[in-house]
Amino acid sequence: MALAALPGVVKTSVGYCGGSMASPSYRKVCNDRDFSDYAETIRVEFDAAKLPYDDLLDSFFNAHDATARGKSRQYASVVFAHDAAQRASAEAAVARRPAVHTTIEDGGDYWAAEAYHQKWILQRKRGLFMKLGLTDVDELQAAPASVLNAYAAGRLRSDLAAARLAECGVADDVLVSLGLLASFQAEIEDAFDGA
Repeated sequence: MALAALPGVVKTSVGYCGGSMASPSYRKVCNDRDFSDYAETIRVEFDAAKLPYDDLLDSFFNAHDATARGKSRQYASVVFAHDAAQRASAEAAVARRPAVHTTIEDGGDYWAAEAYHQKWILQRKRGLFMKLGLTDVDELQAAPASVLNAYAAGRLRSDLAAARLAECGVADDVLVSLGLLASFQAEIEDAFDGA
């Protein structure tokens, strides 16, 4: 996902928000009327000192077609605001885009989607996935998986992926096994050679 590639994003996960019944699942949201008030959503945890909320909102609108009217609540364009400042920013962002059909709602309970929905691209690049040593499905929601998923999707350059994985505490030997540290070092050497 493009949002995970933004500087300042700590981690992302996909799930469900906006509904009233506890413990939604993909099957329930798709098939059970009691869960039809849920929207599929992306939870973005970010460092506001590195990524202003307004920039995150701009990226949100660039990442999907908010002008399309969803056939169901499940696929609606929704911003779940977690405080008054986020709500005001989201309202302003929508006002600047009169063609969008995005609603702004209070951020309520968030329920993580099933493991097979998390880091979809990374899970299909098994070699990258295994080199991180992920063994628990909950680790698919961790920061290193978010970074590596953005890299696997072609949304994050190797040097940025290496730097962000290092910030997450990923060891140099893992970066080397991923082929990232070598790429990062080669890019640094090229920059110095060209200076």
